[in-house]
Amino acid sequence: MKWGQLAVHPFWLPIHQIAMVGFALAGAAAAALSFLGRRSPLGLFAGGMLAAGLSIQCMLVLIHATAVSRLGEAFNAATAESERQTFRVLAEAIVRYDVAASGVAAALLSAGAVLMAWHLSRVESLSPLAALFFAGLGAVWGLQAHGAFRLLHIPTTEWIPYTCLALWLGGLGLILLARRGEPVAKTVRDDHRSYEEPLPQKP
Repeated sequence: MKWGQLAVHPFWLPIHQIAMVGFALAGAAAAALSFLGRRSPLGLFAGGMLAAGLSIQCMLVLIHATAVSRLGEAFNAATAESERQTFRVLAEAIVRYDVAASGVAAALLSAGAVLMAWHLSRVESLSPLAALFFAGLGAVWGLQAHGAFRLLHIPTTEWIPYTCLALWLGGLGLILLARRGEPVAKTVRDDHRSYEEPLPQKP
């Protein structure tokens, strides 16, 4: 019913379209992060998970503004109880799919964000403290979607995960842009050999 009332608002659809563009661009940025600096299996895995989660969320964000809102509008306009029940069942079926798919997206998104922060710490693009902070930000979306805050009786709203995701993407982007002129370390952290050393000669 609420979404049916919001469907007539002139900004209801454009807001969700902008959100869809944002998720799509964030997914592309997540994929690009996988190839930043020294590539590693951890970075590629984290970027793949993050990009997949953002891509799924990108495809879901318009459901409320289109299909469910239109059914809600029809529900509000229907006069017969049988028609209203039909529209309700259809809307609830779409919402159930949306909730289930959002749970998958949230798990991929948060796991990818946490692993990406770890990867950036390993390649020394982030300090351990900064990586811990960004890992916490990235975990909020999954914790919110799967009810962890509710179980812990922590008050929250739907805008908190969006804000944390925006801070994760924006903060990482600014830090990496600020550090783009710094030289990249020659070796992996747990390999202290220099790759500029001459190769041993065969006898």
